[in-house]
Amino acid sequence: MHTRIVGRFRCRSDAEGHLQVLRRLIPTLSFEIMFDVTPKDTDSDDNPETPQ
Repeated sequence: MHTRIVGRFRCRSDAEGHLQVLRRLIPTLSFEIMFDVTPKDTDSDDNPETPQ
Protein backbone atom coordinates (compact mmCIF):
# COMPACT_ATOMS: atom_id res chain seq x y z
CA MET A 1 0.00 0.00 0.00
CA HIS A 2 1.31 3.44 -0.93
CA THR A 3 0.38 6.69 0.78
CA ARG A 4 -0.39 9.68 -1.43
CA ILE A 5 -1.83 13.01 -0.45
CA VAL A 6 -4.77 13.83 -2.71
CA GLY A 7 -6.02 16.91 -0.88
CA ARG A 8 -5.53 19.11 2.16
CA PHE A 9 -8.46 20.65 3.98
CA ARG A 10 -8.91 22.99 6.92
CA CYS A 11 -12.03 21.37 8.31
CA ARG A 12 -13.06 17.77 8.75
CA SER A 13 -16.41 18.13 6.97
CA ASP A 14 -14.67 19.28 3.77
CA ALA A 15 -12.31 16.31 3.95
CA GLU A 16 -15.19 13.88 4.50
CA GLY A 17 -17.11 15.32 1.56
CA HIS A 18 -14.11 14.93 -0.71
CA LEU A 19 -13.59 11.39 0.58
CA GLN A 20 -17.18 10.47 -0.34
CA VAL A 21 -16.65 11.78 -3.89
CA LEU A 22 -13.40 9.83 -4.29
CA ARG A 23 -15.02 6.63 -3.03
CA ARG A 24 -17.86 7.03 -5.55
CA LEU A 25 -15.54 7.80 -8.46
CA ILE A 26 -12.92 5.14 -7.69
CA PRO A 27 -14.59 2.38 -5.64
CA THR A 28 -11.73 -0.11 -6.17
CA LEU A 29 -9.20 1.95 -4.17
CA SER A 30 -9.01 2.50 -0.44
CA PHE A 31 -8.99 6.07 0.86
CA GLU A 32 -8.75 7.43 4.39
CA ILE A 33 -8.56 10.76 6.18
CA MET A 34 -5.35 11.58 8.06
CA PHE A 35 -4.61 14.57 10.28
CA ASP A 36 -1.42 16.61 10.54
CA VAL A 37 -1.06 17.70 14.16
CA THR A 38 1.47 20.47 13.61
CA PRO A 39 1.25 23.21 16.27
CA LYS A 40 -0.61 26.29 15.04
CA ASP A 41 1.72 28.78 16.75
CA THR A 42 5.24 28.27 15.36
CA ASP A 43 7.16 31.49 16.01
CA SER A 44 10.90 31.44 15.28
CA ASP A 45 11.57 33.03 18.72
CA ASP A 46 10.17 29.97 20.50
CA ASN A 47 12.19 27.49 18.43
CA PRO A 48 15.66 26.95 19.99
CA GLU A 49 16.94 25.15 16.87
CA THR A 50 16.46 28.20 14.64
CA PRO A 51 19.70 30.22 14.26
CA GLN A 52 19.36 33.90 15.20
